[in-house]
Amino acid sequence: MIKCYEQERTGTHHIPRTRPAYVSQEKIALVPDKAVGIIKHALASCESVKRSGFGSFVMKDVPSRLFCPTHLEKYTTSKGTKRISFVPSRMK
Repeated sequence: MIKCYEQERTGTHHIPRTRPAYVSQEKIALVPDKAVGIIKHALASCESVKRSGFGSFVMKDVPSRLFCPTHLEKYTTSKGTKRISFVPSRMK
């Protein structure tokens, strides 16, 4: 039996590194797709989403407002809605 020098010197044997298995693009695409899906689901239920080192996605209320279009010549009220706002992290 042939032993390598490293095994004789340290008493351990060398484990050769193998090439990593091929991962298809479909499997790689699942990771960001799932992350975006989780963020969408959380925002749909009006929860904020914080990503460490990246920032936060927060739902903000846009209040209704009163405005007067020039062609109608009367005041109209817009609908209040919610919108997604991104707040970057403050890491320096």
